[in-house]
Amino acid sequence: MKTKTETSNPAAVAGGVCQPNIVYYPETINDVSHVMKLAVRDSKRGHICGKQTQMPNLHIGEECTWALTTRDMKNVIAYDVKDLTITIQAGMTLAELQSIANAEHQYLQL
Repeated sequence: MKTKTETSNPAAVAGGVCQPNIVYYPETINDVSHVMKLAVRDSKRGHICGKQTQMPNLHIGEECTWALTTRDMKNVIAYDVKDLTITIQAGMTLAELQSIANAEHQYLQL
């Protein structure tokens, strides 16, 4: 799992309300589980972000020592081509999903 430690990072909320010390970039559910266990063990408050298209609503004075972004969680969990159903992780883009569907001569109707 990648991490980034810095004062100003991509998970920082506009306006400087939240400046986490570390940002986690998990790729698997096990990575997310590991971060959550660390947070509970250390009693540290953090925030979970998607691909930073919408940042969490924080208030001045809220503690934010870490952030976790789901942007690298791009795995297909299950794909039933005949049933036309797919389960993916939160970081996959629509373009990436469309590419997977196209490989099976399917498409997303949005």
